[in-house]
Amino acid sequence: MATVHQGQHCESFKVATLNVHEWLDSNGLENTERLADVINPLHLDLLALEEVLHTDSLTMLAKLLGMPFIAFADGDLHGNAFLSRHKFLKTKSKLVSIDTHDKRSMLQVNLDHPFALENRIDFYVTHLDHAVETVRIQQLDEFKTMWTTNGNIQVVLGDFNSLTLSDYTPNYLKVQHQSMY
Repeated sequence: MATVHQGQHCESFKVATLNVHEWLDSNGLENTERLADVINPLHLDLLALEEVLHTDSLTMLAKLLGMPFIAFADGDLHGNAFLSRHKFLKTKSKLVSIDTHDKRSMLQVNLDHPFALENRIDFYVTHLDHAVETVRIQQLDEFKTMWTTNGNIQVVLGDFNSLTLSDYTPNYLKVQHQSMY
């Protein structure tokens, strides 16, 4: 979770991301109410979710958290969602398919919140492939076409299924950095 404070007014904006694992805990039991019990004390403005099934659980979590605004983007097996205390001014999604891997989505929202508006922030959520790094990179390349070039701040949240930096050689990191810019 990140909390951002703006200027002298100290207007706070709280955002977090969570993989809900299809609303099941490690024992295969439905856990929507337990998730709400953990998340509620954080008083989030925006919550990004991955591995979401668009079921009653999504609506129930939104209600339990007092976040009446829901945006959802489907993938093959499950999708991504945003829950918010603030109205969405814009939502947009993109679905990508790389070879035989599951289709993955990216969801973008813009919020009617002073901090998000004043700082021109675009929020995105995605869940990248769980197995193959080259597929994750291809998915990101596809999703980058969604990212606006209008000078807005791009905040990308999600489950990236990525390795640690120590898993990469310095040369590989340098090449990846150069290809992004």
